[in-house]
Amino acid sequence: WAIFDFITPGVFEDELEDFEEMYLEMGGYKDREVIGYKNNEKFERIFHEYSARITLREAQTQAGRKPYRVVRKRIEVELGEESRRAYDELNRDLETVLSGRKIKTPLVLTLVGKLQQIAGGFVIHTEKRYHDDGTPILKANGKPLVDREIVRVGREKLKALEQLVTMNSDFADKFVICALYTHEIDAISRSLTRLGRTWKIISGKTQFDGTFDCDCIIMNEKSAESFDLGHATTFCFFSWAHSFIAYDQSRFRVLRFDTKLINEYYIVAKNTVDESILAAIKEHQSVARHLWDTARHSQGRLGRNSPRVSQTTARA
Repeated sequence: WAIFDFITPGVFEDELEDFEEMYLEMGGYKDREVIGYKNNEKFERIFHEYSARITLREAQTQAGRKPYRVVRKRIEVELGEESRRAYDELNRDLETVLSGRKIKTPLVLTLVGKLQQIAGGFVIHTEKRYHDDGTPILKANGKPLVDREIVRVGREKLKALEQLVTMNSDFADKFVICALYTHEIDAISRSLTRLGRTWKIISGKTQFDGTFDCDCIIMNEKSAESFDLGHATTFCFFSWAHSFIAYDQSRFRVLRFDTKLINEYYIVAKNTVDESILAAIKEHQSVARHLWDTARHSQGRLGRNSPRVSQTTARA
């Protein structure tokens, strides 16, 4: 209602309350939840009368240009001995030890995130703090106070990224690197500094000034800002979320009307959840469903020795 009220007031009723009465079925707590819809045919007719959609490729074609192309390149990385040990152990037993810290996952769904972190070279370790008498220390809101620590596992994916930036001509001009975790973004920025490349960070806690006056933009895939990175022709995924929407929107930010070619790189740790998450979002599937389907037709990429984990994930 708000969008249409801004563009053409009155199209979907003059007031929000009138819109709700006409098109929404309210219920739940104090009738504040949308539980259904009504007058759908009227809504669809009005919506399409006042809407238009055109893709970037269609716009380029109508202007006499060739539509842009995307070339996708997958960089496969073997985990080192320690990373592989920790990954397989956590996958099999739901716990492992790294740098003297016990890493464990009480829920199987959180296992996917922990395994993805290990593949990227770091694990987020959280541990509750306790009083001397053994009772947990609580915050003002009554929740347990937790220490959070980033534990380094390996540098396999970082080394692959450094090699790309150093040796691949696609990274000679402006490029974008997308990562899921803040500690990955920080590590990437340190690597780029050592390589003599300039960078800026876009994340939930970092304000982008709107100027792409450096070699690289390092961005969080889930950043909610709207910005234009169209000066880049190369987009590299270091890690990615389970959401197709977040994945697709992040890719679109490097496009502009005169774009001809975009090079996309995916740094994938072999035989890890990197493979399953990437396949799931490209196929518009849920990660849990994809992991379970993969496990049924082979021995599973989440864990070759642990179909129990894949089945529990899908059931959850």
